[in-house]
Formats: sequence, C-alpha cells, structure tokens
Amino acid sequence: MAAEAMITAECGAAVERYQTFIEGTLQPDLRRTLDAIDAADARAAEYASLRSQLERLNEDDRARGDATEKRKDLKFMVNLGRDFYAQARTSADALVLVDIGLGFHAELTRTEAISCAERHEAALAARSKELTARAAAIRAHISVALEAIEELARQSDAPDAGGAERQQTPQP
Repeated sequence: MAAEAMITAECGAAVERYQTFIEGTLQPDLRRTLDAIDAADARAAEYASLRSQLERLNEDDRARGDATEKRKDLKFMVNLGRDFYAQARTSADALVLVDIGLGFHAELTRTEAISCAERHEAALAARSKELTARAAAIRAHISVALEAIEELARQSDAPDAGGAERQQTPQP
C-alpha cells in the first residue's frame, strides 16, 4: 500500500510538472510564434500592396506613352493611422519613401521601390515559413506532453494493474 501511495504521489508530481511546462512555456511560445507569423504576413501584404500599386502606375505611364498630356501629379488617399485617411498630392516622377526596416526609410525610384518590395516579400515569406515550422514543432511538443500526462494518469489510477496481469498469466 505504501508503494502504491508513493507511485501515485510521484505520478501526480510528474503530471503537475508537465502541466506547468505546457502552460508556462509551450503555450506562451506558441502564442508568440503565431503572433510573429501574423505580423510577418501583414508586413508582406503591405509590401505586396506597394509593389502592385507602383507596377500599376508604371503600366499606366507606359500606356500613355508619348501622349501629349503627361501626368503631372498624382492624388492619393494616405492612411494617417487607425484607418483615418487624407488626400495627398505628389508629382508623378517623385521618389517613393519606403520603410526598409529598423526605423529607417529610403527615397527610391519606382523601379527601385518595386525591387525592394519584392526582396522584402521574399524575406518575409521565408520568415513566415520558418515560424510556421516552429509552431508545428511546438504543437508536437504539446501533444507529446499531453500524451505523457495521460499515460501518467493511467499509471496512477491503476498502479499495480500490470503486476496483477503478470500474476494471472500462466507460466509454461
């Protein structure tokens, strides 16, 4: 009986450690990883939008060709934050201010900005893929830990069930 109580206490302590590990380490890691994936995807979408808008402007300029009426200025709706928009005007040949990371911005031509956006999109897609693999690994760790908890719970419920089976099995 004392051995059974000792096994049950050990199993209970192990279950508690696994639950603490899951709730204190694995689940917060998974949340942070999923948030990082969302942030990378949102940033990649911003670069994709920039690239498509600049490509559309270049196509419009090519379609105008040698037309006598060249575009002198562009009108934009600029997001000032929290979906508050204002109308802005700029010259058609103006440089584009692009966030290149770490709080730095660069003035680039349209072609350079398109190239920069493509590079950033590719890098963010690779980062998102890497983070997705990490999230899958964390989910697998959580599954393994939950299976270990279930196994320990079964052992603590029937500590000598395996021993009783061995005694009942006839020996040849």
